[in-house]
This record gives sequence, structure tokens and C-alpha cells, in this order.
Amino acid sequence: MQSKSVVFDLFGVLVSEVSPGWLRQHLSEDQAVRVKRAVIGPADAGECTQAKMFETLAAVTGVPAKRIEEEWLELAVANSEMIEYARGIKKLHKLGLLTNCPTPYGRAVLAKHDLLPMFDEIVVSSEVRIAKPDARAYRIILERLECDAINTALIDDNPSNVAAGKATGMFAILYKERRQAQAALDEWLSASTQWRA
Repeated sequence: MQSKSVVFDLFGVLVSEVSPGWLRQHLSEDQAVRVKRAVIGPADAGECTQAKMFETLAAVTGVPAKRIEEEWLELAVANSEMIEYARGIKKLHKLGLLTNCPTPYGRAVLAKHDLLPMFDEIVVSSEVRIAKPDARAYRIILERLECDAINTALIDDNPSNVAAGKATGMFAILYKERRQAQAALDEWLSASTQWRA
């Protein structure tokens, strides 16, 4: 039987969410929706640069682009207990990261919390120019891990991303809080049978 692998989301699972809270602080709800559609989504998908994203945010909020970048890095706070849990299961299982974010910001967050060595494979949406919940993003991380979907768990805090993971055949866990996610993953990892969608 093929060994099991686990794929983690970054923001909202291993570190705190950043852009939603920052946008709420600086923009109205309608403005935030428009900005996300116009520039954050495209930056995640590699359709515009990180510099362009921060320049656009600066233009609509009045906060200097460099300061926005600094604030976003400060706001990416580690979920230390979840990270330590992930490091523990790495002893027995391959770990992957599948995250929607622009580079180099995502890589800077990973370096800040010394997360790069933790993963066997890392897929950043802007680097592959495909963002979750596009099914191709899941196939890329599975191919890089050399693991079948049926032997792979996904932990993500976005319901749409979880649904897409399930559709791919992965055992997908909606992250609500650490204990809940760990319990669900521990149960799956300890099961001798493969996950059936």
C-alpha cells in the first residue's frame, strides 16, 4: 500500500489569514470585494506581479506599498501548535504545501517561520499560474509528491478549496480550529484502509 501524504494550506492553517483582515481594516466591504477580484486574485494566479498588487492597494488605501508589504509580513503569525504537529507527522508521511499567494510574499512568510524545510513539495499558485480551487492545482501537488489522491489528505480553511480537494479524490478536512483538524487527520492517518470518496 502506498504511504499516505498530507497537503497543508498556508494562510488560515499554518499561519494566520492576512489579506481579508487587512482589507476590512482599510476598505469598505464593496471596495474589498472589487480589489480582491481586480488585483489579489490575479496576483495569486500569477497574472500580475506582487509589486503591481501592492501598488494598487496603495493607490486605493493611501498606505505606501512598502508599508503594506511590511504589514502583511507582520500579520502572518505562526500557528505554532499546528506547525509542531505537522513537523511530528513528517517523520512518517510526506508533506506538501498548496497555497494561493503571490511570490515573493509567500516565500518570505515561509522563510520567516522556517517552514521551507518542513515540506517535501511546495506549490505556490503564482509560480504555477493556477490557484485553488482549480483542480489542476491539486493535480500538480499530487504529481510532485508522487502520491495518489486516495492516499492524500488536504487541510484547508476555505470550503471551496476543500470541496475541490474532495472532488479530486483527496481526504479533505475543513480547518476550523487546531484540535478538530488534528483529530480528523489522526483518525485518517491511523486507518489501515484507503479513503473512499
